[in-house]
Amino acid sequence: MVITLSVINALVFFLISAIHIYWALGGKWGAAYAIPGNMKGQLSFQPGALATLTVAFGLMVFSFLMLTGSGLVSFSPIDRFKDTALYIVSGIFLVRAIGEFRYVGLTKKIRNTAFALLDTRYYTPLCLWLFASILFIAVKN
Repeated sequence: MVITLSVINALVFFLISAIHIYWALGGKWGAAYAIPGNMKGQLSFQPGALATLTVAFGLMVFSFLMLTGSGLVSFSPIDRFKDTALYIVSGIFLVRAIGEFRYVGLTKKIRNTAFALLDTRYYTPLCLWLFASILFIAVKN
């Protein structure tokens, strides 16, 4: 079960990382639904290419961590910290799922934007899945 969850999560992180790389290189598909905004259509922030590539790199690291966490891949520098890293990454997705009380997560107040609808339907449930499955992987290690 740990290997299956790890592979699924690694693929999810890899795909989301690839989308971020696409956006950093100037791609437009899906970008309008990736950043929260207010009811007037103003975005809450405008990420640049470097910030987007940083997120892509972090997601790729998470993908690799999933494979080391399951034991499918062994990488000595990470092996010593993988259990702690799994708990930290799990916590990151719990915090993201809870949200920041305005634009994202279960606690968001602004709920009628295109982003908010997708956040309710897909993004927050995905974060809850990642939280629970990564926590499961960490506990089973």
